[in-house]
Amino acid sequence: MRTDKRDYPRGDSNAHHKSMPQTIRGAILLVVAFVLLFAAAAKIYDDSAFVATLYSLDLRQPIVTIVRIAAPWMEFTIAMIFILDAFTSFGLLFAACSHTIYALAIVARLSRGTEDINCGCFGGFLVLNPFYDIGLNFLIVCAMVVVLLETHARTKGTPTGGNDAKPQ
Repeated sequence: MRTDKRDYPRGDSNAHHKSMPQTIRGAILLVVAFVLLFAAAAKIYDDSAFVATLYSLDLRQPIVTIVRIAAPWMEFTIAMIFILDAFTSFGLLFAACSHTIYALAIVARLSRGTEDINCGCFGGFLVLNPFYDIGLNFLIVCAMVVVLLETHARTKGTPTGGNDAKPQ
């Protein structure tokens, strides 16, 4: 009986990892990409509604100007990252952080007693209740974290980052 070390699992945490089916991973990335593309297009098309929302969050003029210009293009870029499935970990981490920060800004505004704010995510095309917006952001962040963890587990060990590369 041959006892070559290639016949046995290496004992690493990735040896028994069952990865998420690629179709589910791809579907999550495409759904989030579609939401981001729609949000970016709405912000660009209905700029005045987006700016009004930023002011309703008590942001100052320089921050409003930066977010007004940067947010739609960041959403567009992240959506393209997800569609092309390139630099996905960066896109997932960046988008999860930005959605979390935005949800926390809405929670902070709600904690001051203001309930009549529009999230501004989709300009004037789709006005969400702030509680629905927080829930939508939470779902998007959860989906991105799940895909990020799966992506990390799947690539752990490839020549670009871990120890499950094929033995020589």
